[in-house]
Amino acid sequence: MPGRAAWIDAMRRRETLREQLREVPIFSSLADDELARVVRLARRIREPAGELLVKEGEPGHELLVILEGEVDVRHADDLVATLGPGDFVGEVALLDDPPRRTATVRARTAVTIAFLGRLEFERLCSELPELARQVQATRDRRRDGPDPATT
Repeated sequence: MPGRAAWIDAMRRRETLREQLREVPIFSSLADDELARVVRLARRIREPAGELLVKEGEPGHELLVILEGEVDVRHADDLVATLGPGDFVGEVALLDDPPRRTATVRARTAVTIAFLGRLEFERLCSELPELARQVQATRDRRRDGPDPATT
């Protein structure tokens, strides 16, 4: 029965995403029902090594959470960080006005990413104040600290 197989596959993908997001520090303290909200709103995507994920100076409308693989973060062509599973980029453009990318991010290896668009991100932050606080704190640390790995 093709419909049932597709449903089972979708449920497996959703469970895998839930397990991966549970390991991400900004989501690790969420209750199960709160994490389920994130899973419902996030899209899991795969990109090959070398793929340009975000470009410095361009408008930014999404949060990208790295689930598998590594990305390089560059500011003005200088490598400022290599990020991996559990890290995220995009919070600066989502929280600041105007919403401009402050770095370029390219996949160093093949990557799997959880993608949250602006509307989904804003909805989650309004429903989950602790998540909003953690994302804002990361943005502030990146902006003010020695590691400008922000986008």
